[in-house]
Amino acid sequence: MSRRARIGGGGGPGSTSRLAWAGAVAGAAGVAGPISAAWAQDAAAAPASQPGIAAQPVPAPAQEAPATPTKITVKAVAGRVAHRTGDSGDYIPAKAGDVLTEGTSIMTGVKSQVQVQVGTGQVLTIDRMGKVLLREALATQGKEKTTVDLPYGRVRFDVSSATVANDVKIQAPDSTLAVKGTLGLMEVAAGFPTLSYGDAGNDGRFAVAYPEKGVEVSVANQESTDSSTTDVAQHANKPLYVEILDERFREGDEFGFVYDFSTIFSIVFNGINAPGIGIVPPATGLFAIDEDTGKLIQYDINDPLNSILLSATTNAGTATYTGAATRPSSLPGGGTQFLRLLSETGGATLLGLDLGRGFTNFSTLATFNAPGGQFEGLGSLDGLIFSTLRQSGQSRVVRLDTQSQSIVPIADFGITLEGGVSALTARGTLLIPGRLPPGTAGSFPGLLGPDAVILEYDPRTNYIRSAFSDLTGDFTPEPFDSVIDFSIDPEFVSVTNHRIVGVGRFSIVLGGGVGVGQEGFTFIVNYTADVDGTPTTISTVINGEATRSFGDPIVLLATPTGRSLRDVSGETTAATGASIPLAPAPMMIDTSLPQLFRELAYSQQALNSGVVSVLVTQQILASAQDPVGCAQSGALGALPSHLANHVNRRFGVGAAVAEFRNTLSPSHPCLPPP
Repeated sequence: MSRRARIGGGGGPGSTSRLAWAGAVAGAAGVAGPISAAWAQDAAAAPASQPGIAAQPVPAPAQEAPATPTKITVKAVAGRVAHRTGDSGDYIPAKAGDVLTEGTSIMTGVKSQVQVQVGTGQVLTIDRMGKVLLREALATQGKEKTTVDLPYGRVRFDVSSATVANDVKIQAPDSTLAVKGTLGLMEVAAGFPTLSYGDAGNDGRFAVAYPEKGVEVSVANQESTDSSTTDVAQHANKPLYVEILDERFREGDEFGFVYDFSTIFSIVFNGINAPGIGIVPPATGLFAIDEDTGKLIQYDINDPLNSILLSATTNAGTATYTGAATRPSSLPGGGTQFLRLLSETGGATLLGLDLGRGFTNFSTLATFNAPGGQFEGLGSLDGLIFSTLRQSGQSRVVRLDTQSQSIVPIADFGITLEGGVSALTARGTLLIPGRLPPGTAGSFPGLLGPDAVILEYDPRTNYIRSAFSDLTGDFTPEPFDSVIDFSIDPEFVSVTNHRIVGVGRFSIVLGGGVGVGQEGFTFIVNYTADVDGTPTTISTVINGEATRSFGDPIVLLATPTGRSLRDVSGETTAATGASIPLAPAPMMIDTSLPQLFRELAYSQQALNSGVVSVLVTQQILASAQDPVGCAQSGALGALPSHLANHVNRRFGVGAAVAEFRNTLSPSHPCLPPP
């Protein structure tokens, strides 16, 4: 049984939903509902038999016909759809004509859809990026009964009672929809209350129960309800949005207006309601180079293959595209300039293209020489350009001075850095991906590989503001909440040889130009991996401010890109955020550590993540006079308490190590060589 199936409650035949389980417990405890209580009261009050009146025989109850399985057939498939029976085994691709059984799980990918016929009068259409479990499908006494679990995704139901009676239930994590014969949809999306609404052409009613609120709502025509606003009249006053990311809307489908929008927007906007009716746009201002064609594109993670071609580019020749960034244009009238870094062994070339000016080719802005070095990633913050440079066995964050064409090292974390640098302008920070030292990887099955780490770093104060890794399961999908395309989900396929190749900020305009730009701590990570042996590029969306409570996961979305991408860059108009105030550096600093490393400061979150402790431990061992003896001494167990004394302090790392080593006895193996 997979972890997700266990936690999610979906299983094979006989698995019990949260609602059914609660009812079973109540019954076992002798808790009677209103109807059963009334029966008991009537029985107690019934008069005894009167003399001379013969007791009448009670006729035996009629035998019910045994229930028989209802036939379930796949009618049509579009895109990537797969199914499996039970909790184990491989998912197999779905095709029209497949016959399914109770206990079958169905998963759909990006721009995918499947239509399933249940019995004679039920048609269920499962939309993109969804998962359902066909938990029950039985026919008895002229009625077809179906129960479907919907952990996430959207299901359209078309239930006809013309030829047979129906009893259909769709169970979401927070509500249950019951229908006898009508048209409608139910949608479960991370960050939003479950939404149920009548379809166009619906002239019947269906019921939606919210057990945690003790409410049942009747929905008619095109009315709607959700688990935060259950009343259909009140729900009608909620703002509507056009879901232009829905491929069916692009094809003129009548279901264009919906209250929900996709997962990433729900987190970026935190569910805010813009005044009036707006249009939720694609990820405006998210740019990348398509390596297959060498073209600049506007990248839409929800629909990667339909990303917008913006421009031709110069031929990279023998160089490799390794970085992307945007910054304000210096041309009259302003605008945005897209920056591209071409890297060769021993140097790199920085190219620029001003967007929206009719230019079709990049121009050379600067060249940088780094003998034996390799640049990866590009970020622009507060008018400065940053990258990472691997050279002479070290990985460092560097600033690229375009005026002098010089390279200025600014940060050394003591780890191998990977592709991609991104500026979070509103926070005044950079995102820096890398790999934890060997032997320190987390134990969680994260999407980016168990040793992946992403640091949020303020270059102005040498400060690690946030750290994410699978030491604490940050890149591990959450059941129900994280939407993972099954074709790249480690639960179902083998994913190996992970390598991060790009990171990008999300900045999105709300209301189709009517609203204002929203910029939060939400970002894309592009990585390559071998998926069942096939090299694949994957995009995942990370919410850096997630609480990891139900409905608020760190990993929001992961999907194959369908094209070769590396670094991406998000457009922004935000002002550069202020640095976090830091306490002054203490007098005592450990000078045996590398200079840039000992100058690092760090936040409480970065310390709590476990990443800072790992990085500092590795540097203590590297600078110790007897690394093996130091590791075996047990003294490093006290290091976290010393680190805690220097949170949000300049040179916090150097101060904490000096404090730690001052507690050791002379000639201790953890001390630096004399």
